Amino acid sequence: MTEKVIFVDIDGVLLSLEGCKSPENAAILKARPDGFMAHLCFDAEPVKLIVELADDAGAKLVLSSNWRRVWGGDGDALMTKLVAEGLREDLWHEDWYLPVLGLEPRKFDEIADWLDSHPPCLALVIDDEGYRGPPLIRGMAGVIVTDESVGYTASDDEAARIFFGVPASEAMLTEDTADHDEPAAPDPYAPEREAFMRGEPSMKPIGAYLREIGCKSFPPGQSVLWYKGDGPDEGHWLFAIAPAQQGHSSPGYTVTLAFGREKAGSIELKGCVLLNAEDRHGNRIVFNKGCLVRQQGDKFIPEAELKEFDALGHVLDVEFYSNPWFFAE
Repeated sequence: MTEKVIFVDIDGVLLSLEGCKSPENAAILKARPDGFMAHLCFDAEPVKLIVELADDAGAKLVLSSNWRRVWGGDGDALMTKLVAEGLREDLWHEDWYLPVLGLEPRKFDEIADWLDSHPPCLALVIDDEGYRGPPLIRGMAGVIVTDESVGYTASDDEAARIFFGVPASEAMLTEDTADHDEPAAPDPYAPEREAFMRGEPSMKPIGAYLREIGCKSFPPGQSVLWYKGDGPDEGHWLFAIAPAQQGHSSPGYTVTLAFGREKAGSIELKGCVLLNAEDRHGNRIVFNKGCLVRQQGDKFIPEAELKEFDALGHVLDVEFYSNPWFFAE
């Protein structure tokens, strides 16, 4: 039977930025006495969700957080802290402590090293950073990126349960049936969720991916360019623009995303995606529609519709760096 493993981070997953603002945590973080991290309190809801997920999926936890480096070789003290926060000792894998490689934080390399040294398993990485390590085995590993401000949420948990193929938690079922007289809203990310179950690259919304590679908002009048070279005078590009608006901006404006290749000064457009800003500052953008295009002379001809997961797949494969160029109109 294939083992199930959850690589769990602490900061941004079990301890959110909001959690750090609680009176107890805020006082500790302000004073920062020796060993202060041992006194920080995790967020109750993410801990509860992770415990229930591990129990329901029959998965074991492995700590990927860089808290390992703070505790050094005192794994017993760190386990005592984890148990005190509600993460029972029996939930943890016998090799629950990732190897520490080198002096600088390298948790994604350490996850890959752990996987290489153990029998094949179904592994889920839960972190507030996008995975930046060696390629994971398609169909055997997945990544859920949390929002560091709120940590691991019910929507993250829903995706994790889809990955492991376990039913929704009791709390989710109660919430889903509370308004049973109203028709259920369609899931806007259903194609990505289904692809995630098949082990394909990601199930995250395209807006979340753009945040990961360096653009946290798309206010009107801003354009952003990513470029990754892959040979002499050639490479891949990704460009987004939010046209300027007259007067005060309002929600619902369009952000245009385009991607393609450049070779020896010749620009090739491969696809175009329209995104909608849900707030007037472009802090959250959602997929509208997209298409692949074919260039014919100075004309661009729509070739095929792009679903959100397909569009994301095109740019994920390039692995753009998280340091884009920003321009203002």
